[in-house]
Amino acid sequence: MISQRLAASSRPARIHRVASLLLATALLVTIACGGNGGGDKTTGPTTKTVAGNYNLRTIDENQLPVEVYHGPWFDAANTRFYNQRIVAVKSGVINLDDTDRWTMTLDVQETLDDFTTQQTWSVMGSYEIDGEDIVLSAFDDAGELSGTIDKGKISLPMDVAGSDRIKAYSFAR
Repeated sequence: MISQRLAASSRPARIHRVASLLLATALLVTIACGGNGGGDKTTGPTTKTVAGNYNLRTIDENQLPVEVYHGPWFDAANTRFYNQRIVAVKSGVINLDDTDRWTMTLDVQETLDDFTTQQTWSVMGSYEIDGEDIVLSAFDDAGELSGTIDKGKISLPMDVAGSDRIKAYSFAR
């Protein structure tokens, strides 16, 4: 009878030890698997890379190709006046690299009076990012472009035809 009482009194202690061991094991597994109560959060510094290609998607929210200039034009370099100049952007890409360098290439169709050519316009330089702001500085002292970069998209207001007509260019990965 005494042995039955001892066995009965040690049973709750053994159940408590087993329950504590199971709880500790479950807690360790939860922590090891990333269960921190808030979903998938990281605990260390994260690296957000912006390097890569961003393809031109729209100009002023219009699908490509887009006519960005249509009107008379004076070519100061050649001192020639054209009655009609038409510039249409057919495609484009911005490449940002890991060394803070960028390249932009635009494929355009340009018509001067009755003569049409297919051209590739390119510019390159260095870039700086501060939060969602991006500044692209050209190597050839052609100036700067300021826009935004967020969630794989770059938005830049530009006048690629040199006509004082700013349009919104949207690039995305």
